[in-house]
Amino acid sequence: MRTSSGLAASAQLERKRFEQAMLRIMQALDIRTQTDLAEHTGFKQASISYARRQGTIPDTLLLRLSLPHC
Repeated sequence: MRTSSGLAASAQLERKRFEQAMLRIMQALDIRTQTDLAEHTGFKQASISYARRQGTIPDTLLLRLSLPHC
C-alpha cells in the first residue's frame, strides 16, 4: 500500500512527464505559447489550458499533430 507521500511523489513524477512531453511537442513545432499551439492544431486555447491543468494530452491533439498538413 502506498503512503500519502508515495502518492504525492507519483503525482509529481506524472506531472513532470506530462510537462516534458508538452515541451517536446512545442519545441518540435517551434512554438512557445499555448495560444500558438491552439492556433497550430485548431483547438481552442481554453482546451489547451484545460488539458494542461488536467495533466493530459488529448488523443485528438496527438492525431492532428501526426497528420500531414493540407
